[in-house]
Amino acid sequence: MAQCGLHPDIRSHRGSHRVGLTVIELLMALIVSSVILAAVASLAFATGSASEITSNMNRNQAILRYTTLRIAELIKFSSSVVSATADGVELWADTNTDGVVDAAERFFIEKGADTTSLVYRTTTSSIVMVPICSDIQFQVDQVPPATRFVSVSFDMQDGTGTHKYQINGALRCRAVGSP
Repeated sequence: MAQCGLHPDIRSHRGSHRVGLTVIELLMALIVSSVILAAVASLAFATGSASEITSNMNRNQAILRYTTLRIAELIKFSSSVVSATADGVELWADTNTDGVVDAAERFFIEKGADTTSLVYRTTTSSIVMVPICSDIQFQVDQVPPATRFVSVSFDMQDGTGTHKYQINGALRCRAVGSP
């Protein structure tokens, strides 16, 4: 005998077979999916941050390699230190070997105008060697023109903090009139 117009087979199986998911099961699946997506997003962000830090460190290392080689070379092949102050050193390279300091033979390693960069400057041009640095200091072993050793130190920041760098150079050449 059929009640309420349902087929007897459907009525007898209605309590034992479920079709679909309950609301609680759907909510649990949504929570689990959200946690997994959050973990994937965190991993992607961390990877991107690590890549950016690595890129900045590589750029800083390239700048430091170039600057170290260039400054050491400039000092090494200078004939004399003309002056040394807290803002930089003025060097002279006797390129025409006449023993006379000409304006075209003088160059400077100095703080930039904003005091947060290290600059190489001649009478005709200027090159920023280290674009962002702090605590730039210049030291010489003796008062010019008797100077034989020059040291340039500065701080640079990277993703892991602030690091102190120092570039040292000794003058190899001696000018004809130098002591």
